[in-house]
Amino acid sequence: MLKKGETVELEITDLAFGGTGVAKMKTDEGELAVFVERCVPGDLVEARFTKIKKQYAEARLEKILRVSPARIAPRCKHFGVCGGCSLQFLSYENQ
Repeated sequence: MLKKGETVELEITDLAFGGTGVAKMKTDEGELAVFVERCVPGDLVEARFTKIKKQYAEARLEKILRVSPARIAPRCKHFGVCGGCSLQFLSYENQ
């Protein structure tokens, strides 16, 4: 049984609309989609659950354990603060 606040290791496999990373996780009830902000496909991350529903969960990125080859350094010094450039950490080819 998953609990809010629990930390898990996830491999990000896809991007959802808006640029949120998506991981699939096996549970007793089946497969659960987990949405993690600021992640790209190929990242292996440690994330903490913030919301758990029947079909999906949301988690906050705690630590990147393995960096995706698609991840790049953001060019804007205000990235992550103003919200105007949400995918600057993902290479243009992979957006």
